[in-house]
Amino acid sequence: MQPQFSIIIPVYNVEKYLSACLDSVLNQAYHSYELICVNDGSTDKSLAILEDYAKKYPQKKVKVISQSNMGVAIARNHGVEIAKGNYILFLDSDDMLCVNSLDKLFQIVQMEQPDVITFNSELFFEDNSQYKPNAVFNNNDSKLFLSGMDYLNDFVRLRGWGPTAIFYLFKRNLFVENDLKFQSNLSHEDDLFIPQILYYTRKLYQLNEVLYTYRIRKQSRNNLRTDKNYTDKLYISSSLFDFFTVRNARNRFVDRVIFNLSLAGIHGLMTKAESRKKISFRARKIVLSVARSLKEKIIAMMIFLNVKLYYNYYTVIKHDSK
Repeated sequence: MQPQFSIIIPVYNVEKYLSACLDSVLNQAYHSYELICVNDGSTDKSLAILEDYAKKYPQKKVKVISQSNMGVAIARNHGVEIAKGNYILFLDSDDMLCVNSLDKLFQIVQMEQPDVITFNSELFFEDNSQYKPNAVFNNNDSKLFLSGMDYLNDFVRLRGWGPTAIFYLFKRNLFVENDLKFQSNLSHEDDLFIPQILYYTRKLYQLNEVLYTYRIRKQSRNNLRTDKNYTDKLYISSSLFDFFTVRNARNRFVDRVIFNLSLAGIHGLMTKAESRKKISFRARKIVLSVARSLKEKIIAMMIFLNVKLYYNYYTVIKHDSK
């Protein structure tokens, strides 16, 4: 019998957290799922833990596959390739599902049959063991959107941006029919993937309930301030610009996402002369192309003409605001 959900967990050196993650799935009251664990070349005891769980819970359809260390994007793609469920849920291996999350998702699937469901989360700080609400959206009511782009527009208008794939449930056909994959070797792959899959989404349900516990660890690769981190943002903004331009789907909200991603990358690179060389002419031209407000256009023009000029301006403004 085909499972309703395929839960995909990329795993890399998380022996300290892995059992709690797996237990949060296996203890769910709803059972129509398969659990796909992709060992991404772990060098600790993670693989042994996965194999123990697979033996202990054969009836739960726990699948363990291994690959050399290629990153979370490739691990997710590998999981999607073998997934059999109607819907796909991504779970990070140091995080946890909340109690009855799958049952609540299935209720929405039955009621609305959406392409995508998004939901709220909570933060768990491992240094002091405290929980904190982390509202992905602020309005009080759950809401149905008749397209993914309507949701993107609403999200950007209310929150700015900051998409995370683990806070969504996706219909598997979206991946199959549109050949969607996560881009490898990026620090912020979700920033590229989420707008693209939302473009193809016909129906999205925003569920105002906390279904996911996100662990805040002291070290995270997405918190690293490196040149690659910032050049990745410029690559993503360029890719989104091309994706939506070719499809004649750019609007002021999409342009705001591209502008903010570009600006984040430029801000990270502009402080050092060597790093500034990595801000290409195309990156500066894209900022100019997507600028909409007068303030954005002034910033974009300075960046286009001379990044160092903008850096000096930004330094003065930032100092005066203190």
